Amino acid sequence: MIDSIFSDDKDKAFDFKCPTDISPGEDCVATPDKIISVSKEDEWTSSYIADQLFIEMNETTRTVLLCKDTKKPQEVNYYHAEAATYARCISTGDFSNPNAEKPVFKLNIVDFSPRLQTHLLESKKHRTLNDIVKEAVFKLFRARHKMIFYEHIEPKNFRWEFVK
Repeated sequence: MIDSIFSDDKDKAFDFKCPTDISPGEDCVATPDKIISVSKEDEWTSSYIADQLFIEMNETTRTVLLCKDTKKPQEVNYYHAEAATYARCISTGDFSNPNAEKPVFKLNIVDFSPRLQTHLLESKKHRTLNDIVKEAVFKLFRARHKMIFYEHIEPKNFRWEFVK
């Protein structure tokens, strides 16, 4: 049994059996769509996983439609819009009340390649998933919202989640 970052219930886990055709020295990991075998030579460092996540966030085909004033609606990368929304909320919000709801950066797991999904799942087992996601998303903030990042995002408790 293996933990899943794809489950709605964080205490649930995938229940699966590895295929019998896996070579010695390989592990298998379940993603939402299928079971993928991962050889020991295919191990990625945490830094490399974060880099891949950053690249795939920037290269996603998922877009959102932004309407500014009366101008023509504009399609933008989902993660660029998510970063802008998070940056706007964290920099202008009043969080002096401990019960005030803070923004959450949302990542959609299906936007990423099956191979990256597998490595993200593996990183959860090693308790490095939070650091990996923070590193990748912080790169996005530093590239697009530098001043807000250093003044409002980095020094505060960054919140994120996977959504479907």
